[in-house]
Amino acid sequence: MNLTGLIAAILAVTAALAWSRFQSHLTNTTLTTARRFGWAAGCLWALAFILPRLCDIPPGLVDQLWYLAAIVGLCPLVAVLGARRPVNVAWSWFVLLPLVLVLEWPAAGQLVHIHRGLELESPAVLAYLAVLVPGAGNYVGTRRTLAALFYATALAMLVVSFSVSDGGAFAHDDARSVATATASVGVILAARRTVPDATGQSIERAWFEFRDTFGIVWAKRVLDRFNLFAGREHWPVVLTMQGLVCLRSHETIAQLTAGDRERVEQRFCWILKRFVDPPWLNERLGTTALDAAQDPA
Repeated sequence: MNLTGLIAAILAVTAALAWSRFQSHLTNTTLTTARRFGWAAGCLWALAFILPRLCDIPPGLVDQLWYLAAIVGLCPLVAVLGARRPVNVAWSWFVLLPLVLVLEWPAAGQLVHIHRGLELESPAVLAYLAVLVPGAGNYVGTRRTLAALFYATALAMLVVSFSVSDGGAFAHDDARSVATATASVGVILAARRTVPDATGQSIERAWFEFRDTFGIVWAKRVLDRFNLFAGREHWPVVLTMQGLVCLRSHETIAQLTAGDRERVEQRFCWILKRFVDPPWLNERLGTTALDAAQDPA
């Protein structure tokens, strides 16, 4: 193993440990499918990285493993986009499974030529990138922007390496080691639990963690729903991507009355129950989250 491969291996092990510790953060959320695909992608990636170094296997089979790892590695990003209850139950069967089959189809036809490298036509590569861009773009604007860019870059490098039009520029071990290192850095960055200006139990902490975990698409939906209630019930606050903003001049969120804060938190919990369970809310908001199951009047 050369220096590039060694560095990639060290970063991959670090990423696996970081991802393992991060699992508790996803507990009691609707991201179970994304978490499972994340582990599956990691296992396939490790197999594609290690197997050729342990035994002599046909280059076509190695390429098939790398490409399958890239496809499965795309699934956690897509799974997040279907994480709202009750859609999340059917998302795996009606979106993720067809996605895997469609993207894998061009490669499956070349399984009979395992002694020849995998080659993908431009439409197959573009189809993959067309799914990757919105999947990773969901985190642009959150505190996981850099992590998403690293991870998406690694996946793009892998898939482009199979393009018949790239001249084989990426189809060698060093490039795949670089992709492994890049993806590992992305996972390590994503596993960092950093919440700006929000400690203890507060609606701000819950909002920032939700935004950075579920991405901009769902954050915008929650934000719009929250502000709809705020306008209808004449709350003194609105929700923005940067947190709660008080509408009363010369007043801060901390100065809200107990009644106002309780109403705001109850509605906020009711909206989030489509994505998270009461234990997740209780940890971040306290006992007021127990009222989240009540529909708004």
